[in-house]
Amino acid sequence: MATALQLTSYSRNLTQNKRDHHTSDYRTSQPVMRRGQKILYSLSFNRAPKPSDTIQFLVEIAKSANSQKKLSTTFPLSTTGSTRGAWTAVADSLTSKTVNVSITSPSDAVIGSCRLVIQLFSEGYRSHVLGDMWLICNPWTPEDDVYMANESERQEYVLSDSTIGWISMLELSSLGTRPRPPEHLSDITPNRTCSVMKCG
Repeated sequence: MATALQLTSYSRNLTQNKRDHHTSDYRTSQPVMRRGQKILYSLSFNRAPKPSDTIQFLVEIAKSANSQKKLSTTFPLSTTGSTRGAWTAVADSLTSKTVNVSITSPSDAVIGSCRLVIQLFSEGYRSHVLGDMWLICNPWTPEDDVYMANESERQEYVLSDSTIGWISMLELSSLGTRPRPPEHLSDITPNRTCSVMKCG
C-alpha cells in the first residue's frame, strides 16, 4: 500500500503575517488577520504530495469566539492564482515535502473568529487544525467596503494606540458589555465610524 500523505508540522509565520496585515500591536489571544489579503503558512509533510492526493482547507467563522453558529466553506489547494470573491489556497510548489501556501479570503468575507483546518485525502482521510484567528476588515484593500485611500486617515483611525486598544478589547465583548469606542472616533463621519467599528 502506498504511503499516506501526512502533515508532520506547520508554521503560521505569525511575525511576518502580523506585520503584513498591520496587526502586530493588537493585544489579543488569537492573531488578527485582514480579509482580502494573503496569509502565509508553511506546511511540512512526510513526503511530497502526489497527483493522487487531495489537499483542501476548511474555514469556519463565528461572529464571536464562543458563538455556536458558524459559517463554513471548503476550498482546494492549487498552484494557480487566487480567485476573486472566494477563499483560495495557492501553493508555491508541490514538488517537495515543504509547501508554502498563501490563504486568501474574499474582500467581503464575514468578519469574526476564524478557524482553519487542513483536510488530507490520501489512503484515507486526516484533518488537522491550523489554528484560530480573528478575521477583520481591510482599509488597505480597495475592494473592501471600508477601504481608506488616505494613509493619514488609516494612521489616525485604524493604527492609533487608542483604536488598537479598543479593537483588542472587542475580543472580550462576547463575555460582557461591548467596550465604548475612543473619543476621537466620534469626530469622524458616520461612514468612517462604521469603517473603524467593522474592524472589530
